[in-house]
Amino acid sequence: MSKLIILTKSMLKNNIRSFDSYFWAFIFPVVLFVIFVMIFDNINYSEDLSFNSLKAGIVYEKKLTGFGKTIISQMLKHTNFKTENINTLDEALNELKNKKLDIIIYFPDDFSLNLNSSLFGIKQKEANVDIYYVEGRNNSEVLKEISKIFFEYSNIEIIKNVKKIKEPEIKKIAIDSKDVFRYRDFLFPGILIMSIMSIGFFSIPYDILFSRDSGINKKMLTTPVNGFTYFLSILLSDLIIVMLSSIFLFLAGIIMHVSSEFFSVRFFLLYLFSIITIFSFGLLITAFSKNISSTMSILNILFQIFMFLGGLYFPVFNIPWAIKWIVYINPITYLVEGMRRTIGMNISPISNAWLIIVPMLWIIMSFMAFSIKYRKVMGYE
Repeated sequence: MSKLIILTKSMLKNNIRSFDSYFWAFIFPVVLFVIFVMIFDNINYSEDLSFNSLKAGIVYEKKLTGFGKTIISQMLKHTNFKTENINTLDEALNELKNKKLDIIIYFPDDFSLNLNSSLFGIKQKEANVDIYYVEGRNNSEVLKEISKIFFEYSNIEIIKNVKKIKEPEIKKIAIDSKDVFRYRDFLFPGILIMSIMSIGFFSIPYDILFSRDSGINKKMLTTPVNGFTYFLSILLSDLIIVMLSSIFLFLAGIIMHVSSEFFSVRFFLLYLFSIITIFSFGLLITAFSKNISSTMSILNILFQIFMFLGGLYFPVFNIPWAIKWIVYINPITYLVEGMRRTIGMNISPISNAWLIIVPMLWIIMSFMAFSIKYRKVMGYE
C-alpha cells in the first residue's frame, strides 16, 4: 500500500507540474462553464413562442348562462391562441404544471354578466377573471400578457352594458424549479462530463502507452514494485485530478446558482458511474493501440464526436438519422442525460433503464478487452 501511495503522489505531481496540464484540467472547464452561462443562460431552448402553440385552459366554476355565456363564448372564438375547456381548477393546475397548458383562465362562481339585472337597476356584482400562469416559463408569461390585453379590449365592449368591470386578477402559482428550463442547469452536467473525458480520453491512454513505449513498465519488473501497482497508481493519480477539477466546477456552480439537486447523493453516484464508464473507455482504446501518435489522433477525433453528439452543450435528438445513430451508441449521451434527470430535466426520449444499461455494457466490454490485452498493453510480451 505504501508503494502505491508513493507512486500515486509522484504521478500526480508529474501530471500537474506543467501549466498546460493545470490549465486544461482545472481552469478551462470553469472558464468554459462561466462563459457559456453568461452568453446562453437567458435563451430558452425548450419552448416555441409562436401563437399557434400557445394554449389556455378555460375553467368555469359554474356554467355560464344568458348574456354572459354569449359574450364569453364569442370572445374566446376570436382569440389568437388555442383554448380548451377543463372541468376543474385542480385538473387544470395539474396540466399547467405538466406543460400541457400555458395559462388557466378561471371564471369563478361569482362571475356574472347578467344584462337584464343591470337594465332594471339591480346592483351588478363585479365581474372577475383569474389568470393562472407560471413565472419564469416564457410561453406562460407571454400568453398571460396576451390574455390581459384581450380582456382589457373585451371590457371596453362589455362596459357599455355593465357599470363595473373588474380588471382581470393575475395570480402566480408556485411551480417547482424543475419545471423551469435554465441553461446553466442543462450545461453543468455537460461541463462536468467534459472534464472527466479530458482525463479519460487523453491522460490515461497517454500515461499507459508512454510507459510501455519508453520501457518503464518492463523496468518495473526488475524492482520491488510490480507492474499492476504501477498501473493502479496511474489510474489513482488521474482520478485525483478529476476529483480536484470537479471541486472547482462545483464551486463555480455554487457561485452561478445551479440547482441544489446537483449536490445530492443520487447525482454523486451518477458522477462516480460516469468516471468509471469514461475511464474504462480510455482503457478500451489502449487495448487496441499500436503507438502513441496514432492513438492520440484517434482519441482527438472521438473526443469531438462523443462530446458534440453526446449532447453536452445542446440537445442532439433532432438531427438526421445519418448521424443520429452515433448519439444512441454514444455512452456520453446516457451519462449526461442521467445527471440531468436528477433535477427533472428530461431532454431525450430514452427510458431511465437504458441510461444505466448502455454505459454498463460499455464498461463490461472495455474491461473485458483490456483484461485480455493487458500484458500486451503494458509491454510485457
